[in-house]
Amino acid sequence: MVKTGYKKLLTNWRTILLAVSLALALILIYANGLSYGMDFAGGYEMQLELDWKGVNESDRNIEIVRAILEERLNSFGLKNVLVRSWGGNEHIQIRVTNASQSDIKKIKEILNQQAQFEERIEGALAVKGDEISIELGAQGSRITPQQGGGFKWEINVNHNQEGACRFGKVAAGKKGKAVDTFIDRPPNAVILISKDTYDVLNSMTSLTMTNGGDISHGDSAVELIEKRAVIPVVVIGVDRSKKAGADESENTNVTKEDTTDESSYMKELENYKAEGFVNVIIAGNEQDIPLEIRNKLEEEGFNTERMAQGADESYGDWITKMIGLKNAPTLQFDPKGNCWYSAVISGGANSLEDANYEIKRVRALLSSGNLPAKTKMASESLVDPRHGAVFLNYCLYTGLFAILIVSLVILVRYKKMFIVIPVMVTCISEVILILGLASAVSWELDLLAVAGIIAAVGTGVDNQIVITDEILKRRKGEKAEVMSFTEQIGRAFFIIFTSAATIIAAMIPLFAIGAGMLKGFAFTTIMGVLFGVLITRPAFAAAIEFFLKR
Repeated sequence: MVKTGYKKLLTNWRTILLAVSLALALILIYANGLSYGMDFAGGYEMQLELDWKGVNESDRNIEIVRAILEERLNSFGLKNVLVRSWGGNEHIQIRVTNASQSDIKKIKEILNQQAQFEERIEGALAVKGDEISIELGAQGSRITPQQGGGFKWEINVNHNQEGACRFGKVAAGKKGKAVDTFIDRPPNAVILISKDTYDVLNSMTSLTMTNGGDISHGDSAVELIEKRAVIPVVVIGVDRSKKAGADESENTNVTKEDTTDESSYMKELENYKAEGFVNVIIAGNEQDIPLEIRNKLEEEGFNTERMAQGADESYGDWITKMIGLKNAPTLQFDPKGNCWYSAVISGGANSLEDANYEIKRVRALLSSGNLPAKTKMASESLVDPRHGAVFLNYCLYTGLFAILIVSLVILVRYKKMFIVIPVMVTCISEVILILGLASAVSWELDLLAVAGIIAAVGTGVDNQIVITDEILKRRKGEKAEVMSFTEQIGRAFFIIFTSAATIIAAMIPLFAIGAGMLKGFAFTTIMGVLFGVLITRPAFAAAIEFFLKR
């Protein structure tokens, strides 16, 4: 008789649904594992400040910046990346779980560039970023080994009508000239150098990169900067009455008065400032150009950035980093003024791994769009994964302790173990189901996600108490008891569904509007409530009904 009764409970469709769901969730957790957020697994966090100088007020949309950065990082293959905006229109937070030093380096390289793409031939603009499209398929790039070591990487790009026709006109008759490819050529910038540095760069007609290749094409380093990159050079303490010269249509390199002493460079900079050149790149360390000069420039309203040559950095690497030059291949044909719709972006690398990295980086930058604002790192921090593991254990122990306390309270309230056990089983089942779904969709479990699980389980306990109280009402006789079960359970579930609908309605805005880290809380809360009303609470009601009838 007892066996028959329990068989009836075990073959109830609600019990079967719960058992099948639990089995599936456990299989998913075992097969896929769980993804932990930075709170538990450690990682890297960066705070960025956005510089909107020169950007129209109507174009200052931080969500565009956030979306571009997120697309870049995701397209680069980085996993478990969270990008969110905060603090109005000025700050971006980036969190990467389990970030290695290599990942951190990649992230910084991607985020430090606006990805303003330009191709120039002898200083004249041929193609710009919004006029190209990147071929992302397997045929869109190639890597070839070079004689003497190293590798050459290439990416196919397509020009739109405007870019193709401008390229044809600018390149006409210039076969054999360098096609300079820039990413983030400094806008409205002047390079300030010392006399000694100027003399070295002006005499240097070979600029070899660390990864191979000479980008000078017979020009001096100063000519490369002024003529081909179209960036004026101002020298402290040298007579430069006639400069290298560049395209007058760019409104740069207009001949200035002689500079023959240490202070007259300011007059030259002021003249450039009147033309809109408000950014000064200080090429050298504090021994070359002292801090007092930089402070003076900033007092006069210039934006300054110091770019000193690294101890192991070649002149070629230093100059290209300073002006944003990525490569300078030779033009192999004469388009004769015709529109030219295809081109190749290329470069060199020391190893196959580096070549693959450069292809991914350039694709990520150019396919995600140009950042409307410059980014500046405000702060960065690392979270030790060992601390996160300890924290995760504390959360597990706290959860189990909470379930135990709830069980004791229910035992005191009802004084019946056959009510306490289903409550505990239901709570644990809801946690397993939520974790199973998180494993299936690779959802990161961070502190707020755990808080959502606790909130969902807490709501479940409330609902179970409602079900139990409704069933225990007006038990006056066997007939009344049997008749009241269906009626009272129906009344309990009306309350439960109303409560669940209210909770889900409150959580949807947090999840759908993109409220950053709160998405984890909203996701786990919604899933917990849905699993409760559709699977665990019907099974709990069946169990309570079964035990009370017995």
